[in-house]
Amino acid sequence: AQVRAEDTAPPSPAWRLNVLALPSPTTSRFLLLVVALLSAGAIVGNWVHNETAGDAWAADVLRCEEQASAQVTQLSGDQALIQQNALAQQCRASSERLRTVYVFGGMTIAGLAGLVVLFAVPRVVERRRQLRRPDESIQPAVQRFSELASEAGLPASVTPMVGPLRLVRDAFSYGLPGRYRVVLPKAVAIQSANGAIFDPVVRHELAHVTHRDVVYAWLAKAMWLALLPLLAVPVVFGLATGSRALLVDYAWRAI
Repeated sequence: AQVRAEDTAPPSPAWRLNVLALPSPTTSRFLLLVVALLSAGAIVGNWVHNETAGDAWAADVLRCEEQASAQVTQLSGDQALIQQNALAQQCRASSERLRTVYVFGGMTIAGLAGLVVLFAVPRVVERRRQLRRPDESIQPAVQRFSELASEAGLPASVTPMVGPLRLVRDAFSYGLPGRYRVVLPKAVAIQSANGAIFDPVVRHELAHVTHRDVVYAWLAKAMWLALLPLLAVPVVFGLATGSRALLVDYAWRAI
């Protein structure tokens, strides 16, 4: 019997989605958290506006509605409503711009404060955890770390760090783009020759660097540190001015 070539050819592989081309779930979640924290800054800005310029804004809105209503007396039906709304919006535009400044001001302050804290984090972490570069006694760990970093396609700017056992019990990563640090517990660092222990720990941390998780993770933490004082501003303002009517409503929103 004659066998056709297409009958003996191997089946073509099925198409598969390259999941590694998608953003990592960690990155997406941290970005979502940062957006949520920025929106909390917007709520604070809006609350400060309501407490400091809210009465003037309400009076301006009422005045604009009355003026717009008086200017459309000769119109009727939907045409009158559309024209009245357009005139009222045009009249109160300056008041709305001021409110927008407060809202975006709260977001901007939260974002800038978060960035300031983010850039301060490496030094704070190194001082609190007493981190330093490995000394001569564990140079094999540095050599093996460099090999794994090269294998992962990372630049030489990723630096291993160690700290005292009482302060460093787990591996973690920190730093800024181009200046990343991977902290290794000494119990792991001294076993660089044991690939079953050393390599998985280092590869795990290098994977965080590769997927850009490090900056997003620390930015999220930095945003919390920056936002907590910002969230306290309306509370302090309300207590100082005796305006406690909205504090309960604000408190559950802040929480």
